[in-house]
Amino acid sequence: MATLLRMDPMSYVAFGPYWWWIKRWLQEAYGEDSPVQGEADDPVARERLATYWKGDWKKLWRAAIRHYQQKVAWGERYEPHSYMPPHEEAYVVNDPDMVPPSLPRMR
Repeated sequence: MATLLRMDPMSYVAFGPYWWWIKRWLQEAYGEDSPVQGEADDPVARERLATYWKGDWKKLWRAAIRHYQQKVAWGERYEPHSYMPPHEEAYVVNDPDMVPPSLPRMR
């Protein structure tokens, strides 16, 4: 995952609401060598997913990978729209920390 994000940082959007867990995990696992930096977060999304998966981090991790694979299979790797379990509510992921320097930042 770290290699993927180093090569293609904008693919982070395919993780949808799971992105915030992935980002935090990469920062903790890699420290200063993490492919993702910054403080942007969506604690509401993180809490909802933790509650939905009842704190089972292995299931949450597998769900994040499934979500990513599904978005890629649908040809939506760079589409920020997604869904939030358990009721498949619309969710749009936007991490201003992940915008490459050559692109304008969304406000």
